[in-house]
Amino acid sequence: MDVAKGKLVLTFNPVFTAQVGDNATTESLGFQYGWRAEYDFAKHWGIGVEMFGEIEDFANAGSFNDQNHSIGPTIFYSPTDEEKNDAVGEATAVPVPAGMELTFNLGVQFGLTDATSDTALKFQGSLSF
Repeated sequence: MDVAKGKLVLTFNPVFTAQVGDNATTESLGFQYGWRAEYDFAKHWGIGVEMFGEIEDFANAGSFNDQNHSIGPTIFYSPTDEEKNDAVGEATAVPVPAGMELTFNLGVQFGLTDATSDTALKFQGSLSF
């Protein structure tokens, strides 16, 4: 789910999970989330903060410190754009078919709990169409 206002974009991705079958190791639903606040400060570039977390089993969630939760800064880059460079007359962006978008982001995540790594490097690329 995205909410945008001007150059600010807020994204929240909640996911409920369940294990089924004879080999299930959880008793109830689980929950994973990711959220992002991104501010586009220049053409093709943005900065922001992202947070990720997981509760494997609501019935046996344990303490907050036993769960995985992390947060950290991220830089965003989107080379796709249809604008032209007027001075040279060449395309200033990666050419892709209309309606497609290529994006990359790089960030550092800091663990908020004992169960989470102290730091982690995160790289993500996506092609939307």
